[in-house]
Amino acid sequence: MSKTNIGYIGYVPGSHAGGVFVPTLTATTSTQKASVWVAPSDVVVESVTLIAGAAVTGDNTNRINLNIRNGGANGAGTAQIGQLQFTSGVNVAAGDSVTIACSGASARLNAGDKLVVEAEKVGTGGTWTNGNGYVKFRYV
Repeated sequence: MSKTNIGYIGYVPGSHAGGVFVPTLTATTSTQKASVWVAPSDVVVESVTLIAGAAVTGDNTNRINLNIRNGGANGAGTAQIGQLQFTSGVNVAAGDSVTIACSGASARLNAGDKLVVEAEKVGTGGTWTNGNGYVKFRYV
C-alpha cells in the first residue's frame, strides 16, 4: 500500500502534534541552539508552539530571536523555517505560549531529520527558559 491509502500503517492524513521540550537557551554571550524533535517520517512542519518557562520582554536593541531550523540528519543544518523576534511590544509571560509559523521548502523534513530551536543573540541577547511545547506537522 502507498502512503496515500488509509490502510498504510503509520500514516494518517491531516495535521498532527508531536511533543517537544526546549532546554534553557542562554544567548547572552553567543547564539545557542538545541535539537528538540526528530521527524518520524517525511513530514512538513507547519508550526512550533512553545510554553515559556519564564517571562521574556521584547526590546528592539537587546533581545533574542527564537529561530526554528531544519537541522537535517545530524542536527547541524541551518535552514531557517520560522522565527519570532522579541522586539519591543513582543512579550511572553511565564507559562504562556507562543506559536511560530513555519514555511518554505526547508519546512519539509525527511525521516530522522532534527528540528532545532535556536535562541539568537541580538545586542546583549537574552534567555529562553526551559519549557514544553509541540510541533504541528503533516505527513507527506
